Amino acid sequence: MRAILKTIIGPITAVTLQQFRSQCERPQDTQRDVLNQIISHNSESAFGRDYGFGAINTVHDFQNKVPVSTYDTLLPYIDKALQGEPQQLTMEQPVLFATTSGTTGVPKYIPVTPESKKSKSKLMRIWMASVLADYPTIFDGKVLTIVSPEVESYSPGGIPCGAESGHGYRAMGAAVRSNYSAPYEVYEIKDYDAKYYVLLRIACGQSISVIYTPNPSTVVLLAERLGDYTEHLIGDIRDGTLSSEFAIEPEYRALFETNLRPDPQRAAEIEKRASKNGGRLLPRHVWPDLACICCWKGGSVGMYLDRFDHYFTPGIPVRDIGYYASEVRGSIVLSNESSAGVLSITENFFEFSPVDDDLADQGKNLLLAHELKQGDLYYIYVTTKAGLYRYEMNDIVEVTGFHGKTPIIRFVQKGKGVVSYTGEKLYESQVISAVESVLADRRGSYEFIAAVGMVVDGMPQYVFLIEFAEPPDEIEAKRIIEELDKELGLQNSEYLTKRKSGRIRPPVLRVIKHGEFNNYRKREVDKGKNDGQFKILRLTADASFAEEFSVERQIEATPTTYEETSDVADLKSMLQQNRLFSSMDDETLEDFINSAEEREFQAGELVYGEMGKSGEMFFVLEGKLSHDFSLANAGDEFEPIVVGEGEVSNAVAVVGDGPSYLSCTALSHTRLLVWRAAEVSQICQQKPEVGYPFVAEVARMLLARLQEVNQRLLDRLEWGMP
Repeated sequence: MRAILKTIIGPITAVTLQQFRSQCERPQDTQRDVLNQIISHNSESAFGRDYGFGAINTVHDFQNKVPVSTYDTLLPYIDKALQGEPQQLTMEQPVLFATTSGTTGVPKYIPVTPESKKSKSKLMRIWMASVLADYPTIFDGKVLTIVSPEVESYSPGGIPCGAESGHGYRAMGAAVRSNYSAPYEVYEIKDYDAKYYVLLRIACGQSISVIYTPNPSTVVLLAERLGDYTEHLIGDIRDGTLSSEFAIEPEYRALFETNLRPDPQRAAEIEKRASKNGGRLLPRHVWPDLACICCWKGGSVGMYLDRFDHYFTPGIPVRDIGYYASEVRGSIVLSNESSAGVLSITENFFEFSPVDDDLADQGKNLLLAHELKQGDLYYIYVTTKAGLYRYEMNDIVEVTGFHGKTPIIRFVQKGKGVVSYTGEKLYESQVISAVESVLADRRGSYEFIAAVGMVVDGMPQYVFLIEFAEPPDEIEAKRIIEELDKELGLQNSEYLTKRKSGRIRPPVLRVIKHGEFNNYRKREVDKGKNDGQFKILRLTADASFAEEFSVERQIEATPTTYEETSDVADLKSMLQQNRLFSSMDDETLEDFINSAEEREFQAGELVYGEMGKSGEMFFVLEGKLSHDFSLANAGDEFEPIVVGEGEVSNAVAVVGDGPSYLSCTALSHTRLLVWRAAEVSQICQQKPEVGYPFVAEVARMLLARLQEVNQRLLDRLEWGMP
């Protein structure tokens, strides 16, 4: 089937790209034709009647009659469509409402119509033609991808609501579907770990030639889970089974097991390759013929792309999938040089506003595609065949060049107050609400300048810039930033999840010197900014913005305290059973508890890696941790050291900041108390009578474990002698 597909697609690739290039030579005409088609097809829709589509004959007419829209302004039409009322935004009835996150935590429902599906499919074919032209072997194997379930719920009118990716995957024709690794049912598995295991179990028995998923963090997750599940995967491939360790729905398990066959030769091959990496599989061990990875490369994802060379063949080609959201497929990337892609002028109508245009919200002076300049930054507005009209995407793009005469754009960042590093999508409105709640008793006596997202030591962190009429002392400043941390968790559940899992650093409060904000405003007005309409983003990912202000004091929040989720008395009793804490008085023990953060790990999840500097000490509340020590030069590995409930891991972090020579993995569902080494050291320094016994016990523990490792090393060397 793949050979047939290659035979069909191959000859039309050059034609498809040439047709697209021809349309890109005349962007003004192409955009006018697209807009006329959208307007004429939907003139009798409720929206079309309300805004006089029947009298629109030119682009100028459209811009004068139809205001710039947001999701909130279109919501009355969307609500009626959700109820099943026909012909609201388009004459076509939606076949799906794609769900995506909104500013208040309530999902947005983006209509998907038959015409909009065709539109995105046409753009996908152009993009795929360019990839196939560069990598003719991408159809030699299977496509490994991740999608979300098609149906999460149904609207009151009975229309499915869910992921467009799942909808498209499920609706693929047989010829195309045969090129994909997993059946759709894999993505319906409820248990998170089980879903990834089944996906990898199936893919490990196949030749994968391309990985396609928007977010590169998902690619990294797949690679890490592959290593975590090595033993289970090799055993299942050898025996033709599906591990019973994972919670897979019985009907799906039966379906998957029907297609599994024993393959001892394949198992032996990848086991041999894994042995060269301490017994952990890497993607390059399993899929040596992988031709390309397709994912986002722009925005703030660089920290994930940097890890690809470790998991895959160094220099693996990575093709960006383009400026792509539930609302629109906005660009087509034609090379691997960058994340920049050609504006998708053949299917969508675009307008732009320079980032310094204060009149953009009123829809005045919006530019068309043929009017853009290379090197400039713009907010982007889209009109689509799904019924989004002059829709504000709240994204900033840069024009990096031209394909023919059509702009090539790259995504820079979420615009106007949305920042996301790990999927948290923190909104300006959430930040402002949190600040107003925490500083309610100081209302009118502070100037909240902004929260600035930045990457510190490889991890994202939010820095709050606040100028006070009467600056708080250190104790009060600490309270403020910790309350802000908690309030953000209440405003945004994804932020809370990422903070608890350690993927976002504790936030920082910078107390700005009095008068600094006015000084900044003066500087901006002197540069030509409109003083009467002076405004700034209250949430930004521009780290340089924070450097505009002189700082009086900086305070970082401590990790989330454990006392929020457990009884302190019970925890004190548990800690006192461990020799590290047994000599501490109640006050000191409570200091330790209040400086701790609780984290949870699932079976097989990495807690910290070999040669990494975690700077943290762990106490096992529930479950077990496995510590693996490998001989890097020999590709060998010792029997793991297991730590269980009531025991400590990585205490070495307290007495030194060197790299760990162990990798630590959860053997089962595990709950940990986590201390930053700096916090522990500070407590010990403040109370030497506690600190000396504590450090002495840490040293004793390390000595005992070093002796155990040394003995294993001697045993291994003896067995290895000729």
